[in-house]
Amino acid sequence: MPAGFYEQYRRTRFDKMAGEELREIEVEFSGKAARLVAEYHADKADRLREKEGALVFYKKAALTPDLAQWLLSFGAEAKVIKPGQLADDIKRQAAQITSLYEREGGG
Repeated sequence: MPAGFYEQYRRTRFDKMAGEELREIEVEFSGKAARLVAEYHADKADRLREKEGALVFYKKAALTPDLAQWLLSFGAEAKVIKPGQLADDIKRQAAQITSLYEREGGG
């Protein structure tokens, strides 16, 4: 394996999916999500910072579908601070989920 292969491999992806353009990602986790990220997902972050009972997650990575799915799995306990494009994507997907349940009479 070439020198630096793993570092380069990890640099272009968040989890499984790769992307081209790397972006600065900042997410604030609260409640149980903050504890879960600190205990089980800290290795995904470039840096973590505690903030008044919350945990701020920093990562430079490509914006991939698996990143959005990971964030959505934390529900309202994950708030994307930046980039705006990722925050907009999460808002759009959350609205689609809400719409699905509204059309079906709430489940």
